[in-house]
Amino acid sequence: PWKGLHAFDVIWTLFMFMVGVSLTFSLAKRKRMHESHGAIYAHAVKRAVLLFILGMIAQGNLLQFNLATFHPFYSVLHGIAAGYLIASIVTLNFNAKGQAITTAIFLVSYWILLMTIPVPGVGRGVLTPYGNAATYVDHLVFGRFSYVPAGQENTWILSYLGFASSVLLGVLAGEILLSARTKKGKCMMLYGYGAGLIVLGLIWSLWLPIIKLVWSSSFVLVAGGISCLLMATFYLVVDVLGYRKWVFPFTVIGMNALAVYMATEMFDF
Repeated sequence: PWKGLHAFDVIWTLFMFMVGVSLTFSLAKRKRMHESHGAIYAHAVKRAVLLFILGMIAQGNLLQFNLATFHPFYSVLHGIAAGYLIASIVTLNFNAKGQAITTAIFLVSYWILLMTIPVPGVGRGVLTPYGNAATYVDHLVFGRFSYVPAGQENTWILSYLGFASSVLLGVLAGEILLSARTKKGKCMMLYGYGAGLIVLGLIWSLWLPIIKLVWSSSFVLVAGGISCLLMATFYLVVDVLGYRKWVFPFTVIGMNALAVYMATEMFDF
């Protein structure tokens, strides 16, 4: 319920990882079309705002028009919006090496913040469901709109660094796919990259536990590594070995993922 990792915990991370992969291709296309940085920034901001609003509709009770039940900062889409926007800025301004360095800075910075911010009545470096720096900062920033239902939920403000890192891990995988290597070479690199992330995350977890609800840096690495291994396997089957016909239903769902998500949140199927 708190420390550790279950398969369910990787679903959200998988989506953010694939947002990063897609972002690599999208920005490469826009650059080929000679779009200005301003136009790309405007597109990213518009998309992030849309995701944020949809998140408030899906899980924040926006359409109830009642401040007493309104939870603006409580949605998977909120995390995706923040991660996508930050990762877009980083990807647009740095090459693969710079992206990797920035991701490392984000993850280490988040670790330092979690360990050093003093929480009144709790202390420093405590990572319990209700006693941690990320939850404390959320309460400070969100005030009356800070919402924690029965059982601890995800943290947000400090976790933006983790959200962005999850997307950037996908961006780096996308850079591998866009490289001039052979398909088999790309596949091997993806497997190595994914395995490396998992090993690094497990080692880091000796000092910083894997906690999905805090989106800890070790969680980002392990979940991102699992995401990369899964993508490498599908890349092997679909692109390298050429077994493509069976993926059509998943392609349809993947191209309409946001619509499917909103439908399942707003209607009882």
